[in-house]
Amino acid sequence: MATRHGDGIAREAVYQAQVPMYAQLGFRNYYTEVFRHVVNFLAKWPLATRLLLQQNCCVNILGKKSHGVELDAYVESEVVRPLKNYASQHTTVDMCEKLMANLDLVKCVRRAYMSKQGFDVHHTSRHSVQSSLLDQIKGAWFCVQKEFFQCKERKDIECYPLGTNSCAAGKVPKNLIDVITKGKEKVKGSYKEKLYDCFPDLRYQILMD
Repeated sequence: MATRHGDGIAREAVYQAQVPMYAQLGFRNYYTEVFRHVVNFLAKWPLATRLLLQQNCCVNILGKKSHGVELDAYVESEVVRPLKNYASQHTTVDMCEKLMANLDLVKCVRRAYMSKQGFDVHHTSRHSVQSSLLDQIKGAWFCVQKEFFQCKERKDIECYPLGTNSCAAGKVPKNLIDVITKGKEKVKGSYKEKLYDCFPDLRYQILMD
């Protein structure tokens, strides 16, 4: 949503929130990228560079509100892909058939979204949407049956996969419980090592400290 609305400050907050999550879940590439980016806009970049990225964190091709796209997505779709198509010179009959099939698919998808049957949206006063109270009661009754809130000393969390008729199947892995807190501890414990790996220009200063 931050990217779609061009909110650079919210985008920075999202990046900071992702750091402990990726650290705990073991997503090394994502963790490295968000760590490097957060350090850059919080400490390394000049203020003018940070403000420049805040105000230009996305590209709005349509010129409408809430239609922004990421910079890398814009480059890939509007620059890289046309250049690849031009350089590869795919003009065979087989490639033309594939292109026409893709165009037909896009047209079908657009017609589905534009039709009245595409979404359950009614602008008449006679139409009413079913209340979500029944689903909320079912969820509350499920929690009561499984005694979710009675055993305060319980540390393991049972896993209830979809389609198992509300039957438990194993336990939720411990590394997926309290991800934010555990991730923050990991980031604190390996901060200097991560800083050393991500920023070669700071290695001498880190070693001297």
